[in-house]
Amino acid sequence: MLFAAAAAVLMLVSGLWAPSASAAPAPALTQIRIIGVTSDGQNYQWENIGPNQISASKPMKGTTGYLAVYFQGYPNNNTIQAFNNGTNITNLTSKALEDEYTKNGNIITGYIKYYSVPLSYVSSGTFSFSATGLNGPYTPLSSGFFSIQVQN
Repeated sequence: MLFAAAAAVLMLVSGLWAPSASAAPAPALTQIRIIGVTSDGQNYQWENIGPNQISASKPMKGTTGYLAVYFQGYPNNNTIQAFNNGTNITNLTSKALEDEYTKNGNIITGYIKYYSVPLSYVSSGTFSFSATGLNGPYTPLSSGFFSIQVQN
């Protein structure tokens, strides 16, 4: 009986002094940018896209193209859309690789998401992505237009 009472007191005290976790809101979505392009016809050799680059130097060729998209902040995954020459191609894209996280210390500050698209359904021209943030503002943000040549 004494043991049960001591255990109950210990559980109560440890519960009162237990460290509490604190969390801040997820960082707002502030940037979307295409940062890499490849295709099976390029032997999956990624072309890294610089911040001010507006077109890929290598075409996507073969059967499947791949795009690496950087989201600074937290996108609402249900709102991410892909476009080719202004046409919504979201339903043609699929997840190509696992997401990568960008961090500042222990805080996730963004994501790199990888998408594949069948090249028979897209054409040379502009590609772009848009999304809204997970926690606002809820105005869609766009990657801007990025030019890629497609060779089927």
